[in-house]
Amino acid sequence: MYSSNLMRAKQTAEIIGEKTSSKEIHLDLRLREVGGGQIEGTTEVERILRWGSNWRDLDLEIETAESVVSRGLSIFNELKAKHNIGNILIVSHGSFIKHLLKILIPNANMEEHLKNSSITKLIYRDYEWECELYNCTWHLNEE
Repeated sequence: MYSSNLMRAKQTAEIIGEKTSSKEIHLDLRLREVGGGQIEGTTEVERILRWGSNWRDLDLEIETAESVVSRGLSIFNELKAKHNIGNILIVSHGSFIKHLLKILIPNANMEEHLKNSSITKLIYRDYEWECELYNCTWHLNEE
């Protein structure tokens, strides 16, 4: 099991580890959520007050899509090579996952907002990624 080192993802990974046989968690910075730069932790209203209504046009050090994809592909390729056979469980963040899915499975329709604690299952077969399960939350309804 691999997880972002940010608290919510790490805690989720620990809960999964308690309920499964995946006790060892490898924390990796490359699985972190998209960096929000100067807007991190602010609301839309606060952004408008601070930078004006055109704040999206400013360079506020928000991580670029290219940067997110680069670090995401880096760890995916590393894990694919390291764990050629078997399953890998990754705990990460919605925006990070969406950026990678657009690249790994470009023809899939995955526009629905990812729900917290949802499961998306990818399979690497015949040199390409396939999405077997997307944004599933059935496990949250089980007692």
